[in-house]
Amino acid sequence: MNVILKALIKYRSITVFFILALIAAGILAFMSLPKQETPEFSIPYAMITTVYPGASQTDMDILVTEPIERTIMGIDGYESSFSYSSNSLSLVIVELAFSADRDESFSLMENRLRELQTSLPEGCLDIDINRNITDTAGVIISLSSASAGSDELSYQADMIAAELSKIEGFSRFEIIGEKEDQISVLVDLQKMMAAGLSLNEISGLVSAGNLDIPVGKLQYGDSRIAVDYTGSYKSIEDIRNLEIGYSPELDIILKLSDIADISEMEKPSSTLYYHEGEEAVLISGYFEEGINTLPLNKEINDRLNEIRNGIPSNMEISMVISQPDEISDSLGAFSMNLIIAIGLVILVVLIGMGFRNAIVVSISIPFSILITFLAMYASGIRIHQISIAALIMSLGMLVDNSIVVSDSIQGELDEGKNRRKSCVTGTSNVAIPVFASTITTIAAFTPFLFLNSLAGDYIKSLPKIISISLSASYLTAVLIIPVIGYIVFKKRRDTGRRKPMALFPRLLGWSMNKKVVITLIVAVLLAGTIFLAMDIDKEFFPASDKNIVYIDIRNNSSDDIEGTAEIIRRISEFIDDESEVEEYIASAGGGLPRFNQIMFVYTKTPDIGQIMIRTNLDESEHKTTGEYKEYLQMKLDGMGLDAKIAVKQLMYAFPMDEDIRIRVNGDDLEKVKAAESTVLYVLNNMEGIQNINKGNTDYIDIMELEVNKESASRSYVLPAEVLNEVSIAISGRESAVLFDKDRDIPVYVTGGIASEKQLDGYMIKTNTGSYVNAGELTELTEASVLETMPRYNGEYSMLITADYETGVDKAEVLNEIKDSIDEQNMKGISLVYEGEDELIKENFGQVLVMGAVALAIVFMILLIQFKSFSLPILIFTTIPLSAIGSIAGLYISGQPISFTALLGIVSLLGIVVNNAIILIDYIKKEIKLGRNVQSACMNAANRRLRPILLSTITTVIGLVPLVIGTSQLFKPMAIALMSGLMVSTMLTLVVIPIAADTILRKRREQGITKIKKER
Repeated sequence: MNVILKALIKYRSITVFFILALIAAGILAFMSLPKQETPEFSIPYAMITTVYPGASQTDMDILVTEPIERTIMGIDGYESSFSYSSNSLSLVIVELAFSADRDESFSLMENRLRELQTSLPEGCLDIDINRNITDTAGVIISLSSASAGSDELSYQADMIAAELSKIEGFSRFEIIGEKEDQISVLVDLQKMMAAGLSLNEISGLVSAGNLDIPVGKLQYGDSRIAVDYTGSYKSIEDIRNLEIGYSPELDIILKLSDIADISEMEKPSSTLYYHEGEEAVLISGYFEEGINTLPLNKEINDRLNEIRNGIPSNMEISMVISQPDEISDSLGAFSMNLIIAIGLVILVVLIGMGFRNAIVVSISIPFSILITFLAMYASGIRIHQISIAALIMSLGMLVDNSIVVSDSIQGELDEGKNRRKSCVTGTSNVAIPVFASTITTIAAFTPFLFLNSLAGDYIKSLPKIISISLSASYLTAVLIIPVIGYIVFKKRRDTGRRKPMALFPRLLGWSMNKKVVITLIVAVLLAGTIFLAMDIDKEFFPASDKNIVYIDIRNNSSDDIEGTAEIIRRISEFIDDESEVEEYIASAGGGLPRFNQIMFVYTKTPDIGQIMIRTNLDESEHKTTGEYKEYLQMKLDGMGLDAKIAVKQLMYAFPMDEDIRIRVNGDDLEKVKAAESTVLYVLNNMEGIQNINKGNTDYIDIMELEVNKESASRSYVLPAEVLNEVSIAISGRESAVLFDKDRDIPVYVTGGIASEKQLDGYMIKTNTGSYVNAGELTELTEASVLETMPRYNGEYSMLITADYETGVDKAEVLNEIKDSIDEQNMKGISLVYEGEDELIKENFGQVLVMGAVALAIVFMILLIQFKSFSLPILIFTTIPLSAIGSIAGLYISGQPISFTALLGIVSLLGIVVNNAIILIDYIKKEIKLGRNVQSACMNAANRRLRPILLSTITTVIGLVPLVIGTSQLFKPMAIALMSGLMVSTMLTLVVIPIAADTILRKRREQGITKIKKER
């Protein structure tokens, strides 16, 4: 170390050059780093959709959903799945374990499901697997008009998407909500019979007429040429002129138009979109992975302004979501917090150390941060809220090492040594304890890199950046500070600056003589901390402070998109009169494009609706987004809508829409349904909860179609063939696709059956070529079935949700719920609690385990440094002292113990031991100089008081912007760190000397006794 320092000082011109080069590289790295609002993290979900036309809920459940679930449950990496079986549709959402190899697991799942396809019922369409359901739109643009037709809107939307696609950085655009056309082949059933055909055969002929078939190769001269049959449809006339057979009676070749009415019409919409009450088309843009989207902001807005000037005046373009805009606003606020924190820390150093020393120490802040940016660039860590918060958290700690080193150098200078020797000796004296304190702090954060959860993935850059920045600060302190100190430091003429600290020696002296009293005080404080911790609310992750709320709507009628649209219309009328609402978009028949990473996946079913609202609360009586959310919920609850309405805020890190989620699982559907009613009864009679909901699992009355197998057998037709014919007759069948310029137009064959009477008169072709009346083969009976048949991990499952009322003891209410449900003694039923309480137990448990690992690592480091068991144990007494301050700080400020607050509390164990390490190291040096133990303890505490207080104050001051800021994600963490560090520092300066005096004196006495015995 000494040799290196002497060389750096001797060749300081070269050293300064390399310092400037590193600064330039750091600035360049910062400019090149991708900027985003929040860390990217993927939720390992996939959606499996299967359509079996005409199948009932029960058939879909048994014949399709159950085999699919059995298949995916055997795949490595499988975590859970939930599914819904309804009329003709099976929907399965599968989640992989967080630690699974996602590409490998999903690829294996796709292969297994392709194999399964062959064993599914005939007529079941191909299994569709969507692995992109968690993709988040980077921009969402609304195109709306009160007078333009759907074709014109769609045309303009295509033009807008094509123009924006020219901007480098977008991976794709999706246009949703545009009205699609279809070609309807409405078969005249009497003419069909005269032609001797069935609907299934007509569908097959339409499909076959649209094929491009490679026939083979023929010898042509000296070479062989390929022969293809090109039969794809080029226009609707090709479909009308499709030859379907020969009529002996008329002696003509029959064309499809001879027996069917073929026309192009608008396809019924499965999802409707609105912008401020008007029908709209949405254009969703998705950015390439890993791109820096911030520089694209101006280009996107400029291009959009040009587009606005070119579209018809009766259309309105609105940028509803712009990720670059939000990144700019969010990072701008966080960056300002960082700048303020840097200024505050430098100011504190200036006041505490004097101008020259403050200048030298302050250099470590920008230099360490720029080195951190360089390391972030090299390791692929991006700039976002978490990484900036990590820099703010580490700011105060960045100067700690430099404060200790500069104080040691200044001490050598004040003793009269020359500058070179003072810089070398002063640095060498504290290099090892400073290294140990740096390593222990890093060790406290490092285990959080291995949190195996979504929350851990979200905050993983925080321990990385803190570890990088602290490593940079150590290298700066021991390599750069001595060189700059050599140039700047001078011997202090007046050391009277220390006189204001004269009160501390008297306090410490009194404490050394009142060890029992101090011990009792600390014990009482620790006991009080335990009671306070039990009284503080627990929260997994808070809601975001963004100016966005969204409304989830579930129509109580599960197959009524018009009803869902009407509910949207009524809510829109209310929203239009709200002064706090700046803009809103809505959807009926499914969710909006995913506009935030922290959102659940929404299925596209007729009963689902969603409204996203951007608010401005500057002049509102509601000061926070949370307050406005509660107000909206109250107003919408009072509207008497026939739907389940939930107003929500965006969340940090984890989508948590309901406080309580109870799954009722079992193999017997009737028992599960009965258990659901029991749980609902318990919740409805429980005080302290609200917004009790369940899924659309009510019984509905339907007409079930049954095939008489005996009659079908006598008529030489299979039951599956009967169902297939009836399905095409009623629902239609997509048989082909017409490729018309840029449009893909589906071709549907249907019989137009719309009533029971028409079905009875419908004639089904048998395998002998004759026809038999459908009424003789089928029977319609009234039945009561569930709207949807849900499963969870292969079992039937009903989900019931609820929220806590404001101000209740959540743990107590949940325990009452569990006790009341357990008293019902529901046999054959298993209950799974998935709410916030369960997430807290699972994730907080992981944090505590990682904390224990960190403790073990820190203890090993101290063991190596001090080569003693007693001294590391002595240093560890500072850890519970920090908990006193953290819990008290959270309690007084009204903040909950959240995931990030717990991270702050656990992380303190590596920070608070630093002061003890410095103290113990100095005490040992004082003893080596021949002082008695008590004098050594007193002198060490007095000598290290200023740097310890200064490093604590700088760390605390650096966290102030996070405390006074609006981010509820980091405020609890900052408060826990600040209050814990302040209280532990005050107590450490007293408790460590007292404990060290007791332990070291006892060790010395034991050593003396041992020597005497040996003599």
